[in-house]
Amino acid sequence: MSEDERIRLADLRREKRTIREIARLLGRAPSTISRELRRGSDAKGRYHPFEAHRRALGRRRLQRHSRLSRDQVLREWVVAKLQARWSPEQIAHELRRQFPDEAERWLCAETIYQAVYRPDLGGLPRELPGRVLRRRRRQRVPRRDAQRRRIGPLTGMTLVHEREPAVWDRVEPGHWESQWSCQAVRGVFAGAGSW
Repeated sequence: MSEDERIRLADLRREKRTIREIARLLGRAPSTISRELRRGSDAKGRYHPFEAHRRALGRRRLQRHSRLSRDQVLREWVVAKLQARWSPEQIAHELRRQFPDEAERWLCAETIYQAVYRPDLGGLPRELPGRVLRRRRRQRVPRRDAQRRRIGPLTGMTLVHEREPAVWDRVEPGHWESQWSCQAVRGVFAGAGSW
């Protein structure tokens, strides 16, 4: 969270807003707000935004160089495989075979993707993105939001028993029900049989 968000969080907390209300107003997850309040509060439960921000900066991970940028042999091997049109998943899998006793040279596919799309992190040549990956994208496509993936109810469907008689005869292309299922459905709705 930024310092401004922490100040606003303190103001909303003084207004006796609930964690869920604060999360909605700040556009954050309730768990993030709860964790921030727990970490940034003193022994009496008072939240101090400037002190919380200072502590958060101290908890930040120190920037360290990636394995690819530190290991010349590993970097050259990965670049050669990328130029040979291997996927990052294939490379990550093959690294364990190529260097079985050197776990410090094993990478996951995500690390390779990060190094391809952000050469400053992995020390890979800048001309790699858009040439070595199969989709040939120069920038990474953002992940879809989990909230937007939810599928609503299906609408506008015609139920099997409400279909036209031509569907039962299967004369036109696209009437895909097998003869058995059409007869079974007819029997169920006619009251003459069961599945």
